[in-house]
Amino acid sequence: MAVAEMMDVVNGQPQQNQQALALYNEAQQAMTQDDFDTARRKLKEAHQLDPQDMLILDAYGAFLAEAGPQQESVAALQLAVQQQPDKGFEKYMYLGQLLDAEDAISSIRKGVDVLQQQIATLDGDDKEEGNEQLAGALCALAERLLGNTDQLDTVAPECEQLLDRAQHIFPDSPEPLQVLASLRVEQQQPEEALQHLRTSMQKWFPSLQSMMAESDAHSRDSNEEDDVTDEADDEVTAPLPSFEFRFETAKLLIELDETTEAAVQILDSLIEEDDSVPNVWYMLAMCLLGGGQTEAAAEALQHGQKLLRKQSDTDDLAQDFCDLKVAIDEAAQERGQDQKVTPAAS
Repeated sequence: MAVAEMMDVVNGQPQQNQQALALYNEAQQAMTQDDFDTARRKLKEAHQLDPQDMLILDAYGAFLAEAGPQQESVAALQLAVQQQPDKGFEKYMYLGQLLDAEDAISSIRKGVDVLQQQIATLDGDDKEEGNEQLAGALCALAERLLGNTDQLDTVAPECEQLLDRAQHIFPDSPEPLQVLASLRVEQQQPEEALQHLRTSMQKWFPSLQSMMAESDAHSRDSNEEDDVTDEADDEVTAPLPSFEFRFETAKLLIELDETTEAAVQILDSLIEEDDSVPNVWYMLAMCLLGGGQTEAAAEALQHGQKLLRKQSDTDDLAQDFCDLKVAIDEAAQERGQDQKVTPAAS
């Protein structure tokens, strides 16, 4: 081997591949710092350097699926499918979110098949983690089937089978019962829907209440912080579902439950976690209004309006805010309050 050729190989890998992996690692570091522009650039450069590296390609496609642009994400994910069709279920799940109609459903079905084959080779904790992922994939398929039909009766039986299987595979997951609650809403069975939703919430809502109580204790008396922390460490609490999942829980509660306390608690926790989402402020304002708290509803609405003005392509949501503002004004007048919602400062 010539000296020049030897210099191109480092630790058994081509130098080009080493450079691509270095860029990949830099992208991962940028993501931990929320520097998504740098992460996008580094992943793109890494993929261009080594288009055959599936670690980089999968990461690039997944990143674009979350951060956009969508067209580039679909292209990267479909390339990953071509290069490695029977390994890596995640790319199929992302395509299930990005594609339309039957293409999306076919992609999720393929992802489920790939994941099942993977789980068959696992045992122990790895198998348990795989079952949790499979339960989520089955729920995603059921949701996509529901969202892609005007003929509910044609897909409802398969959806129920998928959700029943997901619950059997991973009983600790709250997702199957929440999706089942959504199905019952579509079937105009609100009482059964609320029952399933409450059963789903039992798997994680007590943990949320405990965390919020601890947070309140810290706020009331910072001198007791060490004691509260020590007590919290001794408690075993269930992990909370994703931000998006909890937001959907709050939406269903607003639709189904006559009381607003649980929905307000969930929305408050979401705002504590990330206070930059206008939709959450809007739902909180709606919920507070439903509970007769017009002043608090007005304040929540103003927070959401300020955030909304910083975003683009929000015409539909802006109209929702305007409609809710009118409703709050009317409620305040009916209660004899001088509580008008003033325009938020730019």
